[in-house]
Amino acid sequence: RYLTPWWRPAKASRTRAACPHGKPLRDADLSRIAIWLDDVYGIRGAADNLHRAVNLVAEDHAFHPVCDWLNGLAWDEKPRLDLLLVTYFGASDTALHRKFGACWLIGACARVFDPGCQLDTMPVLIGDQGVGKSRACEALVPLRSWFGDTPFDIGNKDAFINLHGKWVYEMPEGESLRKASDEAAKAFLTSRVDR
Repeated sequence: RYLTPWWRPAKASRTRAACPHGKPLRDADLSRIAIWLDDVYGIRGAADNLHRAVNLVAEDHAFHPVCDWLNGLAWDEKPRLDLLLVTYFGASDTALHRKFGACWLIGACARVFDPGCQLDTMPVLIGDQGVGKSRACEALVPLRSWFGDTPFDIGNKDAFINLHGKWVYEMPEGESLRKASDEAAKAFLTSRVDR
């Protein structure tokens, strides 16, 4: 299993889309609001300006869900960062595994607070089928929507779209990487921005 941290919002480090109840507002939602404004208040033509108004309000109330979640955590003063791979992924307790796990997790957080910062590492998890590698990867994030594991072609011009809104992305069996050339894989993994 290949695991890499991503948080690459399309436009900026803060979410600017209206997200009532944590879900992005869709065109159908805007249409329902326009119909309601017309029915209740007799405001006609609301649909024409509604999208602009909603975007303006959303920009004034921009947020970053992962950043907000991380900022809300409190450390219990029990050191465990360097034991990530040893404790939760079953790696042998070596200085390399301790350092790599800690550096990767620090890098995952850095990508949230400093989008586009360089992070050229990606853990490769090796283990028997069914031992829980995927479950452990998913457990790193508090919301399932921040995790992705659907294979995609990293050589495709739209590959980065798969990563939008995901903090951790597992590449099951390394399928996406095996299909790409070494140059394409390196370019994808080391890219600082969406293309």
